[in-house]
Amino acid sequence: MIRLKKLLISLLVFFIIIVGIGIFIYNSTFGENLFKVYISSKLTMIKTFKINSFHYSFNSFSAIFQKGNNYIYIYGNIFPFRATYEANLDKLSELTDKLRGVIKSNGEIIDRGIIFINGNALFANGYSNIKFQCNKKCVGTLNGDEFNTQELLQMLKINFPYVEGTNNLFVVFKENSKEIKSNFNVDFKYDDIVLKNMSGKLNMNCQKNALIFNIRAKNDRVSIDLNGKKNNNLILSGNIKLPLNLLKKYTLYSFNGDADINFSVDYLNNILKFTNKYFNGDYSNNIITININQMPSSLFFSYLNLPNLLNGFINGTIIINNEGNFDLIINKAFIKNNNLINYIKRKTHCNINTFDVVLAKGSFDKNKIIFTIIAKNNHCIATIKQGVYFYNGKSRYLLEIYSQNKTKFKFKIDNNKIKLINVIKNVQQRDNSILVF
Repeated sequence: MIRLKKLLISLLVFFIIIVGIGIFIYNSTFGENLFKVYISSKLTMIKTFKINSFHYSFNSFSAIFQKGNNYIYIYGNIFPFRATYEANLDKLSELTDKLRGVIKSNGEIIDRGIIFINGNALFANGYSNIKFQCNKKCVGTLNGDEFNTQELLQMLKINFPYVEGTNNLFVVFKENSKEIKSNFNVDFKYDDIVLKNMSGKLNMNCQKNALIFNIRAKNDRVSIDLNGKKNNNLILSGNIKLPLNLLKKYTLYSFNGDADINFSVDYLNNILKFTNKYFNGDYSNNIITININQMPSSLFFSYLNLPNLLNGFINGTIIINNEGNFDLIINKAFIKNNNLINYIKRKTHCNINTFDVVLAKGSFDKNKIIFTIIAKNNHCIATIKQGVYFYNGKSRYLLEIYSQNKTKFKFKIDNNKIKLINVIKNVQQRDNSILVF
C-alpha cells in the first residue's frame, strides 16, 4: 500500500513537471515560434509573407501576414487547424510581375489533410467566389460576374483602352496552367470606328511559356472570330465580317457593302495581312495594298456604290497612303447600253459594247477620283484622259474614239450630259497605245 502511494505521488510530480514545462514553453518565445512554424506550414501559399503580429490563447490564434502594402489577417483554431481569413492585397505588383491593382478577399481555411480555401474575392469592380485546394501547389476555381473590362485589362497589364464594358469570369487554376472563360458585352472605339454592344466569348489557356486564346464577338453590324498565341511574339489570325464604310478613314473612299475577310497579324514585322475570295493584301507602315483577283464587275461596282456599267472580271492593284492609286485591267468586257453609249454608237458607228481589254488607272482622295481609261476592240480604241468623278455624284471627262476607218471623235461628258465637240478624219492612230499605258 505504501509502495503504491509512493508511485502515485511520483507520477503526480512527473505530470506536474511535464505540465509546468508545457506551460513554460507555451508562454515562452520558443513556444510562440513553434506555433508560428506550425501555422506557416499550413499556409505555404503565402510563404513569401512575413508574420508581423501573432497572438494565441489555448487552442486559438490570430496573425497578421504582411508583404509590402499587402496584408492577410487570419484567426481561428490551432488543433485541428481551421481559420477565417481577410486579405487586403492593396499592391499586387509587389506580389507578382504579372498583375497590378487591388484585391479584397475573405473566407475560411480548413485542414483536411490538404488545405481547402473557400471564400470570395472583389477586384475590377466585380465579385467572385473562389475554391482552392493546396498541397505542394494550389489548384481550384474562380467564378465571378460584372467585372469592369477596362479595370480588368489594367490589372492584367494589358494596354488596350479601346473597350468599355463588363465581363464575367470562370477560371480554372491547374498545377502548371490556367484556363479562362469569359462572356462579355463591350463598346469598342478606335479612331472613327465605333462598335456598340459587342457581345461574345473568350477562351484562354495560360501556360508557363505560352498564351493561347480565342475571341468570338458580334453585334448587329460586325462579327469577329480571333485566334491568338503569345510566347516570344504575339501572333493573331481570324475572320471578320464588317461593313466596309467603317474603314473610310483608312481607305479614303467610302466603300459600300459588307466583306468577309480573313486576316493575320505579324507583330514582329508590323504587318497586317488579309484575304478574301476576290482580293488580298496587307497593311504596313500606314500603307494599304489591295490586289484584286477576278472580281465580278457587279461586286466591284457595288463596293463603289456605283451603277454596274459593264460585265466582266476585274484584276489589278489599289495602293492607299495619303492618297490612293489604282491600276486595273478587265479582259473581255461587255459595256451595258445606256443613253450615253447609244448616243456614241450613233455618232461613231462603232461597236463600243464589247472590248477585248479595258485598262484603268488613276488616283483618289477623300473627295474625288481622277482616272484615265483605254479600251480596245477590233473596231476602235476608246480613251478617257484625266477624267474626274466627285463623291457627290458629279463627273466630267473627255472621251476620244478612234474608229477603224481612221476617224477620231471627241466627246465632252459633264454630269452625264454628252456633246460631240470634234471629228477628225484620216487620223494616223497606232494601236500600241495600250502597250505604253
